[in-house]
Amino acid sequence: MEFYKPSGACPLNAVLLLLATGIPLTLLGGVVYAFGIVYIPLVYVSVLLTLGYSWLLGTTVGWVAMKGRLRNNRLLTVFGLLMGGMGLYTAWAWDAVARLGTEVGLLGFHPFFLWAYLNFLYENGSWSLDGGAALTGPALAAVWLTEAILVLAISVFVGRSWTANLAYCEKCQLWHEVKQGLLHLASDADAPVWQRVEEGDLGALDQLPFGVDSQGRAIRLDLSLCPECEETGYLTAQAVTYTVDEKGAVSEQARPLFAHAAIARETAAWLCEKACQAAAEAMAAEAAVEEAMAAEAALEGQDHEATAG
Repeated sequence: MEFYKPSGACPLNAVLLLLATGIPLTLLGGVVYAFGIVYIPLVYVSVLLTLGYSWLLGTTVGWVAMKGRLRNNRLLTVFGLLMGGMGLYTAWAWDAVARLGTEVGLLGFHPFFLWAYLNFLYENGSWSLDGGAALTGPALAAVWLTEAILVLAISVFVGRSWTANLAYCEKCQLWHEVKQGLLHLASDADAPVWQRVEEGDLGALDQLPFGVDSQGRAIRLDLSLCPECEETGYLTAQAVTYTVDEKGAVSEQARPLFAHAAIARETAAWLCEKACQAAAEAMAAEAAVEEAMAAEAALEGQDHEATAG
């Protein structure tokens, strides 16, 4: 089977969009982040602010990738690092304003001033754990390093997650739409029939029954199609196992089998027909169960009346 590969394209508007949204967002978000850290000196609050700020930066990167039609994963990583770096820099600039006063102003964004400010905090400390002595030196540097790693890593991870499972139609210049859970086939990934599918024989899918097997196992298929031309289609498969605990809650364990395998338009249409057929059979089975339960309830009612009489 052939698999989807991003074209690597990076339109200029994606770069411009990152700058147009990233700069004002880090300036505004950095205010909330920095002042929150300074004025609410609690460890758990600092952690929550760091995670939230990082998520916001990464979400911006993902949005830029979607709207800017960025199909280059390496550049997307660079975008995430750049956004995270801008977020850290502006947050430190606002930190100086929060601690030293508004008279610092734009001076807080000057790199020489910021370097001197960081050196001052390194020697004298900026905050403490549980009200103890202020952290200084290597201990404080370790906290800063941990913060930087978190911000950069989350910015990259969240940013990449927006388009990680999406294909792109180069002909129509559109992201694909994904039909998640299009089909559940009652099979195990090690079944001989499924092995044929993984070797490229998609016709073997017709030999697998719909639904989940007796052990709660199934192959879940997702279909990715261009919303305009529907000529480019990709199939993603996962092996899933469903379990029910004592309280009746259903949990799911999924294992990827393959992602974005190229399929013909006719095959995509055939899979959609199969999905409709599976849905119709499921509805018919549900109706039969409801009818049987109604009949059983009616018989119990008759027996009760007969006993009472």
